Amino acid sequence: MWRNPSDPVAGETPLEALRAADVDYRASLSEIGGLIARLAAEEPVPAMPCPDSVRLEVEIALDRPFDKAEVARLGEPTTLTCPDGGGVLMQIRRSPPSRFRCQVGRAFAGGALEGDQKNARDDAMRAQARKHAEVLREAIRKYG
Repeated sequence: MWRNPSDPVAGETPLEALRAADVDYRASLSEIGGLIARLAAEEPVPAMPCPDSVRLEVEIALDRPFDKAEVARLGEPTTLTCPDGGGVLMQIRRSPPSRFRCQVGRAFAGGALEGDQKNARDDAMRAQARKHAEVLREAIRKYG
């Protein structure tokens, strides 16, 4: 189901979702409730088998133990680093949109990764500026 991006509060997220997957249903915000009620009343379709790669990503998202070698099979290593832990990021093979996962399981979408990396750089710069200010204050206090 896809929420119409013309709804004023929708923003870019529905467009990213539309690019990433096939859409079975499309509805405006005011129509979604009725669509959900109609679909809930329908007879369910047979379950499709879940690919091993999707199952692994769900296990990781649920914070269950996983083998790091298995995560490595999800994608190719990149030159990008995890904004949270600093480790190597892998680009997930079965995308678009661009998705990345670090070796400990953190996941990032392309646009969010860019924002997270910028925030990590900004935090590091602020921390360095504070450290330099502390060193300068200590030097002034000590040596006048």
